[in-house]
Amino acid sequence: MPRQKPLAEPSDQSGSQGRLIFLHQGCVQDALAPEINEATRQVFTALGFRVESLTPGCCAAIDYHLDFQSDASTRMKGNIDRWLQQLSDH
Repeated sequence: MPRQKPLAEPSDQSGSQGRLIFLHQGCVQDALAPEINEATRQVFTALGFRVESLTPGCCAAIDYHLDFQSDASTRMKGNIDRWLQQLSDH
């Protein structure tokens, strides 16, 4: 199988001048496997991206999967409103 090309070449920039990526800081992942967000941050920074965190909060996956879709929908809409405000501030 031929080797795939990387999506982007590593950058020698610190990431402070690169394109901006926002990461969601949820509740479950931070409790179960906090190293995932840190590893993701390190990879994108190494590729020259500037990484910032969105306002922390529950993503509503637990509500949704426990069959509380109405509650999940309300929570998700609240997240989107907060994130849009945070994005517009940049």
